[in-house]
Parts: sequence; C-alpha cells; structure tokens
Amino acid sequence: MILYEVTCILKEKKIEEDFVKYMTTKHVKEVFDTGCFFNASFIKTENPLIYRSSYFVKNKELLDNYVSNFAPKLRQDVINKFSEGAIEFQRTVCEVLFHDSI
Repeated sequence: MILYEVTCILKEKKIEEDFVKYMTTKHVKEVFDTGCFFNASFIKTENPLIYRSSYFVKNKELLDNYVSNFAPKLRQDVINKFSEGAIEFQRTVCEVLFHDSI
C-alpha cells in the first residue's frame, strides 16, 4: 500500500477561503473519482496556510496510472484556478508499513 500526499503552501491569505472550498467540493473528489485511490482526506495543518491532501493507493501501478493519465490535468486545473505561484506544492510518496481503521 502506498500513501500519496500533496502539501499545499498558500502564498496569500486572501485565497485561503476559495482554496479550501475548491479542494473540499471539487478537487479531492475528482482525484478520488479517478478510481486509482481507495481513501482520501484533506487536512489543515497546525501551521497557517498549509494544507495536505492524502490519498491511499493499493499499488505502484495504480499510482503510476494516476500520475501519467490524470494528474497533469488535475494539477493544471488548480494552477488555472489560483494562478501560477499562488500555491507551492510538495508531493510525497510513502510505502505504508502499517494501516488500521478504527
């Protein structure tokens, strides 16, 4: 199992409300609806203006499918919505060694 995370660092406070609305009503759902992931979440960190999207995927092949076939358009949609440079993105891919649901 793999965890794919995208950290979003907002460069301007004025976009925060629109960004959160966009992510929670559109973007995260669109990523999940690609069928590549089986779990998704969107969180606000304790640091101001930093948010994180987390997606669980069963294997590398599904992640590669997402990155090749879906990510370019979905990334561009966010850039088009908020303008290039308004958000810094950091992507992390992690092997999940233990996962349990309560």
